[in-house]
Amino acid sequence: MSFDLASEDEEDDDARRNRTRLQKILDSLIKKFFGRAKTNLVKLPVALISLLVGFSMCALIPHPESPQDAFISFTIILLSEFVSSVLYGVDNQGGLLRWLCEGPLAPMIVNCFKIGVLYGLFCDAFKVGS
Repeated sequence: MSFDLASEDEEDDDARRNRTRLQKILDSLIKKFFGRAKTNLVKLPVALISLLVGFSMCALIPHPESPQDAFISFTIILLSEFVSSVLYGVDNQGGLLRWLCEGPLAPMIVNCFKIGVLYGLFCDAFKVGS
């Protein structure tokens, strides 16, 4: 039995050695693609939750009947632009919030929350226009 296992290992080694450059490139690209897809699918629920929380927070803060609606919307947009400049500034290409955790999860959560808030303002603008 051990002889059969050794011959299978030798066949695998021969198959690996006899691959062309194109096969090696395609194998590495496929491996990278599936690795990225796996990490992105792990982050997807957290991103969707932060997006929906941002959207619902925007629905709670500005009300169409309040006289300060324009000031509140302006303040929200100003804060989102400040967060964007902090996260994506020239001085700090990696993001300011990278010290919160080892991976890029915290900047992603902040960015998805910001997108949800801005999308909520965009949807509220349609309510005002109708």
